[in-house]
Amino acid sequence: MQTSKLYLLICLAAEMTSAQNEKQTSYTSEETELFTDPILTVSPNETVWEGDDVTLNCESENKQQQKNQLTYTFYRENTPQGQGIAQNNKIHSIQHSHAGMYFCEAEAKERKAGKKKSNRVQVTVNGRTAKLEMKAERTDGQIFEGDQVSLQCQVTGNPVGWTYELYEPKYIKIYETKAESTFTISSASLLHRGEYWCRAVKGNLYSLESNRVTLQVSERPKVTVKLTNEKKPVYIGDTVTLKCSTESGFTDWNYYLWYKGDQTYRGNQIYGANGQIYTLSLVTDSDRGVYRCSAQSGVSPRYSQISSPFTLAVKENPKTEVKLNNEEKPIYMGDTVTLKCNIKGGFTGWNFYHWFKGSQKYLGNQINGVTGQTYTFQLVTQSDKGSYRCKAYSDSSPRYSQFSHPVTLTTHERTARLEVTPVQIFEGDLVHIDCQVDGDLPGWTYELYSSRYRRLYKTQKESNFAISPVTLSDSGNYKCRAEKDGLYSKYSGLVWLQVSERTAKLALNSKQIFEGDQVILYCQVDGDPAGWKYEFWWNGSEQPYKSDMKSNFIISPVNVLHSGVYKCRAGKEGLYSKYSNDVQLQVSERTAKLTLNLKLIFEGDQVILYCQVDGDPAGWKYELCRNGCGKPYKSDVESTFTISPVNVSHSGVYKCRAGKGGIYSKYSNDVQLQVSGIWVTLSASPSSYVKIGNSLNLICTHSGNKIFHSTLTFIFLRNNETIKSSSDSKVLTINQFNESHTGSYKCGVESAGGGKTYSNEIEIKVQEIRLPVILVAGGLGLFLLILLPFLIVYHRTRGLPCSGSKSARTHKKVADTNTPIGGAVQMDTLNTGEVLYSELVNPPKGKKKGDSATKADSGVVYSDLIIGKLKKRKPGKEPTGTQEVLYSDIKLKNVTGDSAAESGDPVYSNIVIEKSVEKKKKKKDAPPADDPGALYASVLPKKGKK
Repeated sequence: MQTSKLYLLICLAAEMTSAQNEKQTSYTSEETELFTDPILTVSPNETVWEGDDVTLNCESENKQQQKNQLTYTFYRENTPQGQGIAQNNKIHSIQHSHAGMYFCEAEAKERKAGKKKSNRVQVTVNGRTAKLEMKAERTDGQIFEGDQVSLQCQVTGNPVGWTYELYEPKYIKIYETKAESTFTISSASLLHRGEYWCRAVKGNLYSLESNRVTLQVSERPKVTVKLTNEKKPVYIGDTVTLKCSTESGFTDWNYYLWYKGDQTYRGNQIYGANGQIYTLSLVTDSDRGVYRCSAQSGVSPRYSQISSPFTLAVKENPKTEVKLNNEEKPIYMGDTVTLKCNIKGGFTGWNFYHWFKGSQKYLGNQINGVTGQTYTFQLVTQSDKGSYRCKAYSDSSPRYSQFSHPVTLTTHERTARLEVTPVQIFEGDLVHIDCQVDGDLPGWTYELYSSRYRRLYKTQKESNFAISPVTLSDSGNYKCRAEKDGLYSKYSGLVWLQVSERTAKLALNSKQIFEGDQVILYCQVDGDPAGWKYEFWWNGSEQPYKSDMKSNFIISPVNVLHSGVYKCRAGKEGLYSKYSNDVQLQVSERTAKLTLNLKLIFEGDQVILYCQVDGDPAGWKYELCRNGCGKPYKSDVESTFTISPVNVSHSGVYKCRAGKGGIYSKYSNDVQLQVSGIWVTLSASPSSYVKIGNSLNLICTHSGNKIFHSTLTFIFLRNNETIKSSSDSKVLTINQFNESHTGSYKCGVESAGGGKTYSNEIEIKVQEIRLPVILVAGGLGLFLLILLPFLIVYHRTRGLPCSGSKSARTHKKVADTNTPIGGAVQMDTLNTGEVLYSELVNPPKGKKKGDSATKADSGVVYSDLIIGKLKKRKPGKEPTGTQEVLYSDIKLKNVTGDSAAESGDPVYSNIVIEKSVEKKKKKKDAPPADDPGALYASVLPKKGKK
């Protein structure tokens, strides 16, 4: 029974398994028909550009969309790239690493129906390249300042979402970044010149760099303002035309701007003037000034440079004057008078004139019918008296003249006057006797009377009578008158004619004459000896030394042989003047003198040697000799010789002389030039290590004679900056030293001649308390504690030498006391403030009692004790950590006073005593009570001089 049951179960299981297999087989057959084979497509293309967005589409038809849902898997080079129910797979900003063979796989999600693979697609990613193109406004490619320039960065592919970068000249930095591929320079300038390149960027993707494009910006065209009639001056009332001309030949200008200002300021724009020509119809005085222009255009070049200033000078109109034909003489009744309107400045081309008659202040009325340049009165009458003016007019520039000043016409009675020239008359002169008759009318005869003949001397048509050559016999009284057709003028007054004998005078151009000078002998003869010949005589010679038409005799260059006695005279046509005075010409030899500008001379000074030569040695050359004159040390046209900076090698004996044209002066005196050297040393006292609050002296010493100290200036420098300069003191004192005074110091010595010499440098530092000093001070304190019992025993047996010695603390005394160990204590106390000085002497073995401690040869210990003042504690307050410091400066010296050679470095200790909690009351002069506080000591070794 059990076996049958087991059999039934096995059969039932087999049946169920068979049914299940049939069912699954049925499902598989059905699902293979649920979706088609997938097809892989690439958008936008299988070949794309780096940075593009690429979409992979896996297309499969799902026949039972409600029962089944498909999943898609995308592969690149058999590697899964993504899985999902979406039929597409997007690759944003594709890169070269995304290139490869792609396929997709479709699978039913609900039922196990298997997988289907798509076709394979090769995706290629190309790198992007860039190309930069420049576009200018002008067709010829030329770019001017102010032009608009476009730089287009063309990148391969369709760079959607890419940003473009334009790099400025010389690869300095990104000039501009923008989403558009076109970069526009709206107004180019000279600063935009250079090479440009571009590239595209998207995230961390960059295209290749583009080609280089050179942007060459030319200066704006220059313009100039020109006057159309620039060769002629501009006058008030003229029409002036200014033209704005382009120098470079550009003509496509739309309009122009005009400005009026001055030489430095462009000025304001002249509104309403926008043409190339700017015309001033009637120039006034206010139109004077400086004009500029500029041109503008709607195309390149858009505008020109502003022109250089052009100055419009408006001159005053020509002045006129009315002149009489005989204006120098009075006008008499019956004269013919002509008034002429003259234009000053030589202007011609006047078309007509206007004449006016009035008074000195009143212009008067215009004289009708008179338009010429002259206005003539044939027979002047009394009614013609008055003031006359004129004005000229023209059709060209200048259009009119100014009004003339008034000329007054008056009439007089006719008289005669006699005038003799020259005033002073000498034998041989030409004498003119002029008979001046009022009116000086043509056709009149002139009569001359002489007292020598007592009758009419001469009659002629001319008013001027000449006597040449005049002699002594022509002396006498003369008078004249004029006659015409039986009419006579009045007689002139009598004029005496005096003829004198001619004399001569000889003079020299200089009183003191030296060899090489130019000597001029002036022979001055009475009167006007025109045409006379001058004779110069030397040392009483029988014949003239020189004969010439010139009145001066030049000797150049003169020498000693020209010395002598000179005289002169003049002659003409057998007439001679008297001999002149004798003139002694003494020619002296020229001497020289050499001087120095300084008495004390140091290295670095500026030395000037002055070579002074007699007379005025213009054009002479000066020679300076040193240690003999075989060859000049220096030669110059200047009389001063400068040596700067001077050094010891310039020392020596100098002298000078001057020469010109082979003539030399004597050598000058000898001048000793002694140059001294200066060595400067800076030292610090007491030391270059200084405690805060202490004093420091920096001493500047120099070598050389101390008597020169008053001529020197001492300069102190810290860190190469001058902090003191004085001629009175060579010491720089710092009273309260602090950290700001540290640094590198040096000093310099400046001599009167400007030379400077500097010393060594010293580093000044703050003295610090160091650990070795503390240890030494601690050891010293321990030593004193050990020594204390011995001192107590000694005190009980022999007494303490310094106990009870109140005077030792208040007076300057020295006491020697033997110590228990055979030594002596020498106390040297100075009552100077809060400082106690003590000297401990350890005498050598075998020293007898009473011997002087100074005779011993052992070391001496010096200790400087500085005790700070103890402050009282206020009631109710606990003691603070304030400490009183005791400074101890211990130096080992021999008793003779010399530093001990074996003593090593001196030891300084700082002993710090804490304030006591309580202080007992003490008297005013009592010494300070002992403080129960602790005692600290720091010992600082300090190097001493060996």
